[in-house]
Amino acid sequence: MHSFPYSGRQRPTTPLAVILGTNEIASAVAVNLYRSGYFVVLSHDPLPPVIRRKMAFHDVLFDDPVTIAGVEAWRADNGLAILSRLGRSKDVIITDLGLSI
Repeated sequence: MHSFPYSGRQRPTTPLAVILGTNEIASAVAVNLYRSGYFVVLSHDPLPPVIRRKMAFHDVLFDDPVTIAGVEAWRADNGLAILSRLGRSKDVIITDLGLSI
């Protein structure tokens, strides 16, 4: 059984930000939102290229560990993995699921 940060109709107490992209700009935004108290999920967008490898959370999609400014990233391959990881300390979630509208 997974423990989730909230359940049922109870409103979440921590805001969730979903960022389209895993490049260096998206990663910088994710670090700032994380430091502001958000749960952060980055969704890979194949259109903008990732130019600065090792400066972006994108490398997590290839199973390379990434820490940027003290914030770690964790790969989630499905929705249940994303939900089970929300609320864990010191990490943002990276996925290649298409979470765009």
